Amino acid sequence: MSVADMSFERYPESGVVRVRELMRRCAATHDPAERAALLERMADELDRAADEAHREPALVLRGQAGMVRFFADLQRRDRARHAIEPTTATDRRGPRR
Repeated sequence: MSVADMSFERYPESGVVRVRELMRRCAATHDPAERAALLERMADELDRAADEAHREPALVLRGQAGMVRFFADLQRRDRARHAIEPTTATDRRGPRR
């Protein structure tokens, strides 16, 4: 069973609503720090759902939680990189294209 084969119906019911709401909020925000925090919460919800699930769906949920944590780390790295870089898009060579 792959992630693509896992339907929301196989998630524990209480976790589906929380994960969907977190996904909606992630898509709506433009703040990388908030998105990283929401992704971490989503990964925690997926881990919690995996604890309540049978073996095979639990493996899929834990894999999804790992992917979500990876994307949360990317958000934090991007935010840190932008904090270090100058705020203008120009340097001595002129504007970036």
